[in-house]
Amino acid sequence: MPARHRRPPRSGAPLALAALLLAAAGAVAADPLANCQRRFAKDPQADFACGCFYSYGARGGEAGEAAMEILAGHLRRDPGNACLLFTVGRLERQLRRDGAESHLVAAAAVYAAGARHEGETYARLNLGDLFAGQERNEEAENQLVLATAAAARVDGKAYLEAEVEVRRAGFQLKRGDDLEQVELLLRRAEKKAFPGGHDSLQRDTLQALGDVLHQLGRRDEAEAAYLRMIEVTLRKNSAGQGDFYGEAAARHNLALAALSRPPSPANAALAAARFEEALAAAVAGHNLRIEADARRWLGRLRGGTEGIRQLEHSLELAAEAEDLVLLRLGWGALAAEVVEQDKVRAAALREKAEGVEVGLERAIFGWLDRLKVSWATHSREEAARLAMEELGVIEKLRGRQQDSLTRAELFSVWADAYSWLAGKLLEQGAADPARLEPAFELLERRHARSLLETVELPGAKPRFATLGETRAALAADEAFLYFQQAYEKDVFGDFAGGSWLLVLTRGAARIYRSADPLFVDPLVPTFAGLLAHGGADAGAAAANLENALFGRALAELPAGISRLVVVADEDLQLLPFAALRAEPGGPSLAQRYQLSFAPSATLWQRWRREAEPPVPRAALVLADPASAAAAGPLEPLPGARREGRQVYREIGGDSQLRLGAEATEKMLAEADLGQLGLLHFAAHAIHGRAGLRSERSALVLAAGEGDEDGLLQPREIRRLRLAGKAVVLSACRGAEGEVLAGEGTLSLASAFFAAGAEVVVASLWNLEDQAAQRFGRRFYRHLSEGRPAGQALAAAQRESIAAGEDPAHWAGLLLIGNGDWRIAPPPPRRYWPMVLAVLAAGAIVIWVFKRRSAASW
Repeated sequence: MPARHRRPPRSGAPLALAALLLAAAGAVAADPLANCQRRFAKDPQADFACGCFYSYGARGGEAGEAAMEILAGHLRRDPGNACLLFTVGRLERQLRRDGAESHLVAAAAVYAAGARHEGETYARLNLGDLFAGQERNEEAENQLVLATAAAARVDGKAYLEAEVEVRRAGFQLKRGDDLEQVELLLRRAEKKAFPGGHDSLQRDTLQALGDVLHQLGRRDEAEAAYLRMIEVTLRKNSAGQGDFYGEAAARHNLALAALSRPPSPANAALAAARFEEALAAAVAGHNLRIEADARRWLGRLRGGTEGIRQLEHSLELAAEAEDLVLLRLGWGALAAEVVEQDKVRAAALREKAEGVEVGLERAIFGWLDRLKVSWATHSREEAARLAMEELGVIEKLRGRQQDSLTRAELFSVWADAYSWLAGKLLEQGAADPARLEPAFELLERRHARSLLETVELPGAKPRFATLGETRAALAADEAFLYFQQAYEKDVFGDFAGGSWLLVLTRGAARIYRSADPLFVDPLVPTFAGLLAHGGADAGAAAANLENALFGRALAELPAGISRLVVVADEDLQLLPFAALRAEPGGPSLAQRYQLSFAPSATLWQRWRREAEPPVPRAALVLADPASAAAAGPLEPLPGARREGRQVYREIGGDSQLRLGAEATEKMLAEADLGQLGLLHFAAHAIHGRAGLRSERSALVLAAGEGDEDGLLQPREIRRLRLAGKAVVLSACRGAEGEVLAGEGTLSLASAFFAAGAEVVVASLWNLEDQAAQRFGRRFYRHLSEGRPAGQALAAAQRESIAAGEDPAHWAGLLLIGNGDWRIAPPPPRRYWPMVLAVLAAGAIVIWVFKRRSAASW
């Protein structure tokens, strides 16, 4: 075994030790079913006696057949035995056999009739699982309601409520509900399951919690949950045995979490070590599916002869378990492993994998293995066609989701598939620019889809911008910079898409290689942190990042380019581009170019095309709202009040100013926004802890009357009607949030775009009160003169730099959207009324003077 795949000394038992343990267990109970029969004969109504048959039969194969035969015989003799009905139904569901529903329904009815509420709870939970798996969601929800009622009738067993909550969380997770709400539900269940709940409940709670945390991007917390899950499965039962079956699942989850780490050799070795541990537990626990999947992953991680051996063994186990999904995945993985040596065999294996019908939801799994084979065994045109078919499955899955956030989350899981194919096409485009058009289309299909669908007409199919249309929409002094950030190699050492920079001007389209995220990603938060906290050593980091990301691209821009429109990708969306420098002592990017940012070319073109400048010269200004109690104690913002007043004066017209207690959530919701061109918030913002969805973020307004909490959250922002308007968030971290692959940054700013805004100005970090006021004064002076928003922001940044202000005060401010947006210029000054007034006043003075002179004579 290569050294990099050796397990660390603290890893679990090796396979040889697991085999010894298994042999020892066999010596104690050579015939597990005989033991089950003895327990059942003692008390045929006892749940633990029936459960013994389930534990054995759940292994599948011959064990499942034997257990089902014995249970069927007992049930013929005692058809009203609720325990037998429940166990038969549960085992039929596990073994994917007919009859599970009828047996579980009967079990629930018998339990309910005998007021055996605990048994009824478990029967209904299993029915809920069954219905959810069949997409009978309404029936599944009904069973959860009945299970909740049954659990509430059992005194002194809070863990039963936890059982229901864990199942409800799993159902909500599958349905695509708010992950943070699912986490809160599981946290409640966790308190009831620990320390008094039984082992299987604790195991299931931790598994579900780990899965949710993993989806939220909180990898370390997810892995901690899986490690606790392993501890639960290692506890010994009355027979002195641990839960090898559950341990295998826990270790398998821990290994999958390792695969989500950046694809370095160290992380590949960690994943391999963890899959070895999962494999040992699966062998010991007769968990065929986990064993098959662990061997599949190990085969791809190890490669070579050993890898092929593991993959072939995985296929044998998948066939034994009659698991079509694992068969499809196994054939695809084996094809990818042998394709370099035997293209004919690889192509045949790929076709075999494609021929397995597994349903739309599972059809996309293993896409990378199949795409790798296609690219090696077909022409480039045919390989691209097959790749687009794979992406078509993703599109269908995505289209089934009703909620836009759920679509975004689902899409983010598969965004790498678009990056992989775009990378292949961009490679070709580097040699032949004519091939860049399909690559550009893929980039657009990957970026900000949910946001685009929100601002499009309901039900309309989005039409994505083309490369030619984007170039034609550019002004002569503009360049469009489009990033793809993907790893060069994945954890298996295969191509993963790579990082690219596509530069478009009116005259040309050029492609450049950009730095790998393995290098860039750790630098982004470090650089932003240095700037946000006034770091004096940011110059070297600024130069390193600019050269890594742009290379020679900026130096090769045509003469006269002064404006850059940037479509950032992945963690680059949190990078303060304005502070980048070509060399440590040189001018910043903000001094060299006017910068604006766009979620995608399609949205950028839409905003530019549909803009009807200038918009009404009227602003709604909400400044220093009275802090809502729900936000907790917050510092007053005296600078925000001054800022609000100066914005109100600068814009003038029909503007409205709301300060303190007047700046309520209700006032905003009821305001006539149609006659306004701009919304300005000079207020506090609060954010959920790192890794949580932006739905917990909010602008803090005054609470007002009734049940208003004063927290303007994204779901409420999205209900505002802001078509064509600009929003300025003079609030902390309005542009910062969770980065969702493909969709972008889920921030307060993105919520305003979903409401129809055309441009949002917001900050990546906390704004100091007085500094925000100074910057706002500069920005609005230029904006009120009728300058485009992008030009006004650039001018304000340059004035801040010239004044010697720290980058913390200007570098984190982004203009996202249409930089050409502008407000109506001020009305022309009319001098004649002033002249006439002066002449009239003079005439009055002369007349008074003459009267007094005449009186003196």
